[in-house]
Amino acid sequence: MRTAASASPSSPFARADMRRAARRLIGRAFRELETPSEVAPLPRRGVHRVLVCRVSHTLGNTLLVTPLIREIARIFPGAEVDVVTRSPVADELFPRFDGVRTVLRLPNHGLSSPHRVASVIRAVRERAYDLAIDPGLLSTTDRLYVLTANARWKLGYASKFGSGLTHAVAAPPHLRHVGKLPVYLLRMAVRDDDIEPYPGLDLALSPTERAWGRGMLDQIAGRSVPIIGVFTGATGAKHLGAEWWRRFASQWAETHPEARLIEFISLGGHSMLEDRWPTYYSTDIRRLAAVISAVTRFVAADCGVMHLASAANAPTAGLFRGTCVSEWAPYGPHDLALDVTSMEPTTAARIVAAAHGRLVH
Repeated sequence: MRTAASASPSSPFARADMRRAARRLIGRAFRELETPSEVAPLPRRGVHRVLVCRVSHTLGNTLLVTPLIREIARIFPGAEVDVVTRSPVADELFPRFDGVRTVLRLPNHGLSSPHRVASVIRAVRERAYDLAIDPGLLSTTDRLYVLTANARWKLGYASKFGSGLTHAVAAPPHLRHVGKLPVYLLRMAVRDDDIEPYPGLDLALSPTERAWGRGMLDQIAGRSVPIIGVFTGATGAKHLGAEWWRRFASQWAETHPEARLIEFISLGGHSMLEDRWPTYYSTDIRRLAAVISAVTRFVAADCGVMHLASAANAPTAGLFRGTCVSEWAPYGPHDLALDVTSMEPTTAARIVAAAHGRLVH
């Protein structure tokens, strides 16, 4: 029997009940709506107000929306964008883009702040949008906010959730990357024949921020030397462990004795490399990105900070174990992705060092 405490809004029972109720409501809404057939492409003109619904709280998923923000600016120059998100750092990321007008931030758990949820729902219903976008393949929550929005056109992937969209695009069989899929979606909706390379992740760091990061890195490691930044944090199966990283760093130092290694410390505040090398720590997401932007090569397991480094335009090496490289790999012009599931740390270090050598010569 559930007690009063177990049924509180923060309890697992209450959250499970909420999820079940939400799934029933969403399923009913999708069954009641049909997908139009033979829909004309989205127009290139007349799209001035855009809503993007990506209801995720993680740093990585939030950064992976930025290629879509850049693509909207390319296809609809001057358009203003509102973003629905749960990300606690969204206010530090999205408003730096010229086209982003408002960040509509939801609480991590709707039952804990129902008034904030109601405020966001009211906003997307009251504001008149030309286009609302559900950018991903799987999230029912993203789709629900798009369906709720007061928008002339509603765009998303055709899926098992049903539709209610004015423009439903079939998922591509050849593309899986979480950052590229939203861009593909928009390009297919406007029937874009002039396919350019996919825009990368971006933080819109200013020249002032980059200069500050360069100065801080100079204080830590000195000037005019190649610098490798290492971030050793990750969660779950993606976590490589202290011993793995120590062997990686030792091999790196042996391969490139002329380069400096800096460990970027995770929020826990502890060095996994036993403070053997200089360190940098910041809870400010933009300061962290500014310093990362100045390194010669950045290395991390698959995590939000790996995506942060790529968004800061630092040449990034992502080390993958337990997640799909084709879905999550950094894809900047000098980025590298390695599946290290069965790879020795010394081997990984040599591969990254070889890429580093090509970069600096």
